[in-house]
Amino acid sequence: AATAVADGMEQNASIERLYMINNGMGSAGSEPLGNVQAINKSLKELYLGENQIGDEVMQSLAQGLRDNSTLESLNLRSNNITSVGASSLAFILQNNRSIVRLYLASNLFQDKGVSLLSTSLQHNQVLQTLDLSENGIDSKGAESLAKMLLSNQMLKELNLSSNQIGDAGALAIANVLDKNQTLERLSVRGNKIGNDGAIAFARKLPFMKGLKELIMIKNSFGLEGRAMLLRGIQLNMELEYLHVDDRSPSEQTVREIVHWIRLNRAGRRIFKETNLNVGLWPFVFAKVNPNPDVLFHFLNQKPEVFIQSTKKRKLASR
Repeated sequence: AATAVADGMEQNASIERLYMINNGMGSAGSEPLGNVQAINKSLKELYLGENQIGDEVMQSLAQGLRDNSTLESLNLRSNNITSVGASSLAFILQNNRSIVRLYLASNLFQDKGVSLLSTSLQHNQVLQTLDLSENGIDSKGAESLAKMLLSNQMLKELNLSSNQIGDAGALAIANVLDKNQTLERLSVRGNKIGNDGAIAFARKLPFMKGLKELIMIKNSFGLEGRAMLLRGIQLNMELEYLHVDDRSPSEQTVREIVHWIRLNRAGRRIFKETNLNVGLWPFVFAKVNPNPDVLFHFLNQKPEVFIQSTKKRKLASR
């Protein structure tokens, strides 16, 4: 099947999306698709997930991608790719100027493969989404990714779910999030992160500038970790989604975290605007008015502004 598809793609210059998910191709069946990437100049999305293509075909794909400047999204989920295949992919990512989304979940990269990818991505100016979930990554791999985040100024979404980075890995990544201002979404779901790892994120929360969503569910930290995250989010006005525990939603600490996140989504960051025109505050209050908790917070934080804006409206109505 893959051979027939490859032959057709060589003759068709208009195909933009190719989905061949869970087709049981294996390494031999999917190898013909490798060279097509160098020939076909229209393909933008290639999905080969769950085909067990292995390292050999990954090397063939990498060769094809070397001369490809149109592919934007590549999905190689669940393909038995190890650090050997990761090496081939890393070579391409050093100079690639088109791949924006790369999905590599459920492979066998482990720390060595992740280290190779991280090095190649340090100065990549294109990739925005990277999925490395379920790849056997522990703290060493997390350290490599943290080093990458220090220099990479393009990546917006990083998925590390279902690995084993632990507290040491959480600390490594948390320590660079105050320096990276482009990453917007980070998932460390199910990574054996305890209280120490949660506290590491909490201590950096007040200094994070770009992160909008942090997913930390399915970890092992308890009330101590959640309490520190609550303290951290109170001083962070940028984060709009913080997922910490899907097992105890009624816990007071979790409810308070949700409260502060709602305040952020309502625009709490406006309090940092010291020179905001007083005349604009009525519009701000009108925006938050449907939510009593949010309105109370705004009035409590800026009572003088509310009084001034009210007086201004009364004078204007005379």
